[in-house]
Amino acid sequence: MSVWRYALRIGVVLSCLSGAGLGAAVPARAAAGFATELSGLPDEFTAGDRVETLSAVVSRSDGGGCVKVRWSMLLGVQGLRLDQVKIDRVEESGSFPLEIRAEGDVARLTDRELDPGTLCPGRTVTARYRVAFADDVVRGRVSFAAEAYDEDLRLLARQTATRQVVGEKAEATPSAATPEPSESSAEPTAPATAPSDAAEAT
Repeated sequence: MSVWRYALRIGVVLSCLSGAGLGAAVPARAAAGFATELSGLPDEFTAGDRVETLSAVVSRSDGGGCVKVRWSMLLGVQGLRLDQVKIDRVEESGSFPLEIRAEGDVARLTDRELDPGTLCPGRTVTARYRVAFADDVVRGRVSFAAEAYDEDLRLLARQTATRQVVGEKAEATPSAATPEPSESSAEPTAPATAPSDAAEAT
C-alpha cells in the first residue's frame, strides 16, 4: 500500500492533459441541478503510512437524462510540497488511470476515462481517492476540490474541503512543565518546622 501506481510524485510524474483538456485553474460556474459531496475526510490528516479514503459523490436533481461523468480532483498544499502527497484514484477493479498536471502548489488529477457509472436522476456516481502524506511532513494544510464533468467537459458540480496535515515531528512541545525548584526557593523563609514535601511543590 505504500507504493501506489499513481502516487503524486511531481518531480517524476507529470503529463499534459491533452486527453481531458483541463488545466489546473479553477473552472467556471457549475451547472444547475447537480451537486457533489465529499465524505470520508478525517478531522486532520496524519503524515506517514496512514491512508485515508475519501469519496466524491455527484447527484442530479433536475429531472434531466442520464450522463457519463469524468472526475477531476484539484489538490492544493500549504506548508508542504506536492511531492510529499500520495494520492490514488481507485475503483472496485483497482487503480483508475489519471492525467496529472501541476502549477505551483496546485495539482489537477483528471480521469483518463469516463467513470464506469452513469449519472441519472435519483442515482449517483462516486469517485474514491486514497490519500497519504510522506513521513517527513511536519505540518501543513491540504485542500481538495472534487469536480464532476460530463463527456463534453461541462462542469456539473464542485465541492471543496480543507484539512490540516500533522506529522510525528510536529508533536506538541512539552508545555511549560512545573519548573524544578531551585535551592534558593526550597529554603525556608523563616525558622520553623522542618521543610515538608509541599515546600517543593509549585
